[in-house]
Amino acid sequence: MRRLVVWVALCACVFALPAQAGLVAYWPFDDTYADASPSGYNGTPSGALAFSTDVPPVLGAGKSVLFSAGPQSIAVNTLGNTLAGSYTVATWAQLADTGNQREVLSSRSPSDMGFDFKFQNGNQIHGDIGTGAAWMATNADLNVAYSAGVWYHVTYCVRPSSYDIYLHNAAGALVAQKLNGTYGAPGTPLLFNPTHQLTIGRYSAEQFLGRLDEMTIWDVSLTAAQVHALANGVPPTHLLTALRPIPGLFNTGVDANGVPLPNGAGTLDPHYTIIAGPAGLGPAHLEDETAFPIVAGPWLANSPTSKWVAPQFNTVGAPGGVYDYQLLFDLTGLDPTTAYITGSWATDNPGLDIFLNGVSTGQTSAGFGALTSFTLSGGFVDGVNSLVFRVRNDSDGYTGLRVEGLRGFAYSPEPATCLLLAAGLAALAHRRRRA
Repeated sequence: MRRLVVWVALCACVFALPAQAGLVAYWPFDDTYADASPSGYNGTPSGALAFSTDVPPVLGAGKSVLFSAGPQSIAVNTLGNTLAGSYTVATWAQLADTGNQREVLSSRSPSDMGFDFKFQNGNQIHGDIGTGAAWMATNADLNVAYSAGVWYHVTYCVRPSSYDIYLHNAAGALVAQKLNGTYGAPGTPLLFNPTHQLTIGRYSAEQFLGRLDEMTIWDVSLTAAQVHALANGVPPTHLLTALRPIPGLFNTGVDANGVPLPNGAGTLDPHYTIIAGPAGLGPAHLEDETAFPIVAGPWLANSPTSKWVAPQFNTVGAPGGVYDYQLLFDLTGLDPTTAYITGSWATDNPGLDIFLNGVSTGQTSAGFGALTSFTLSGGFVDGVNSLVFRVRNDSDGYTGLRVEGLRGFAYSPEPATCLLLAAGLAALAHRRRRA
């Protein structure tokens, strides 16, 4: 119920939730197997299934569906429709054990070579992706250890060119991911059609044991930020329209519009401040891009979207030591638990760490010849946040920082879909925000 209070407090008007474009199916399993999306892809249970009050902590309240023994399954009626090309499947899952093959979702019947994924042997999430007539990948796997009795959020994002797999823990933190998985054969991925029907919880003799909750299907491949928001309790009915860019995230060496700053001895970066270091504190300088080590040197060249910054215009004599470059950004009006930031950085010499609000993220850079990617998916706070890039200059001489591709998203209730108590409780009770 905590998250409901935040959302209601941010709303100013009472509106009903609209149908969510892209959301193909949504099973909250709140005492029903009905599809809560506009599609009407309702489920029919088989076996002695039950509903449980044990739900993922980020959801607060409601029910999950319990598979306690085989054979048990939920057959989904997709009304003769087809979903192929790009799609996303996401669900919360809690395993009763770590042995055998625990099937979560399958479209391999009555005809094979559709899609399925399962937990198996305590150390892998295994998936198969097909066209309905041939397999594209039978190794769409995420090799990661998992435990019984623990909630996980699993997401498969499938595209004709590649696929992603994400695993978040019960607190909504990213545990493991596989990005841009490749296919062994080309084709158009099929999720379901009249001869490849969806079954939840079982395929052949492979039986899921444990609990499932908040299962969703989308006709788009969700982004990493959208997946993270979904795993942190953002309502599926809001996901594609209520995720907002985080303001105040800038690459190094650009102005307020993201345009690279002009080269010059007096040019200061308006966003990055050196808050610790042996060469004085204050706004970072642009490194001279007409001289070594950018010209005829080992540093990665400036790009149209970012430039090197440093403690002075030409760092030929910059003292050795540790430099902290700080960027501030504001999450006011956004839900910090859903915030997600990605980017890349290069440094001279090593990039020792990235600190979010004073807490180490343990991320390092590969040095000055290439950019190293980083992801931040937890540790954000309401209001102003601090991002600090720590760089060490191993000896007197050239040093600098380059940050590129810095972007992030977080959830914000939309004015057109804000919910106050009357409409909010009615709409969200259908999902699970119920006492």
